Amino acid sequence: MIKAILFDLDDTLLDIRLEYFLFHYISGQAHIFSDISGKSYPAAFGSLVNAYLTINNQKRTDGLTNRELFNATLGKSLEITPEDPMVMDALHCYDTEIVPSMNKKGFFESRPEPGANEAIQKVQDMGLTMALATNTLFSLEADMVRLGWAGIEDAPFVAISTIDTATRTKPSARYYQEFLGQIGFSAAECLMVGNDIQRDFPHPDIGLPTAYVGHANPRRAVFRGNLHQFAQELPRLVESLNAQESEN
Repeated sequence: MIKAILFDLDDTLLDIRLEYFLFHYISGQAHIFSDISGKSYPAAFGSLVNAYLTINNQKRTDGLTNRELFNATLGKSLEITPEDPMVMDALHCYDTEIVPSMNKKGFFESRPEPGANEAIQKVQDMGLTMALATNTLFSLEADMVRLGWAGIEDAPFVAISTIDTATRTKPSARYYQEFLGQIGFSAAECLMVGNDIQRDFPHPDIGLPTAYVGHANPRRAVFRGNLHQFAQELPRLVESLNAQESEN
């Protein structure tokens, strides 16, 4: 029985050119780490890109959180200690004071995805639990900034996946299994909602159904359409999934 809806964030609830956001986000971090390490900006930028690629490696076998692996990789490259309170304070300030203004300075455009509030309200009206299963490259503070851009920073998500709470990134099945464990539901009790034909479908499959709100036509999706249509069809979709579960 479906008890919880897991929403992706970027290009699902938030209309954003993610590649531009990532570039400017990492660029700002590079200036911070360049100052801290004494390395050049290009060296700091390259080290950051490598650290993000490392935590995003789907062949990882370590047991570290994404933050721990990120810090270890970056610290070795720049010869610094990212866990130092001074460094952590600088990054916290960056995420809470600088990143929010990026959207206003025209670096990239972001706005609420049409239908996002409607979909969230429908989930609440149905009494279902709601969680934010976004890719775990960012801190909670950076996630909250983007939720603000989407106009849903007050949505009652019971959990938000972050770089600090996960040991993998999408589409790793381990990422999804960890997050499901965090919110206390099985894969069969949840419905994932996302726009990415790669990241929003667990690999390998763990039995988590996905409602697809992108522009492709993935065969694995239990629903295909936009968020407006998803909100309208959600009661029937949940009923159908519950019926299939009962038959099994």
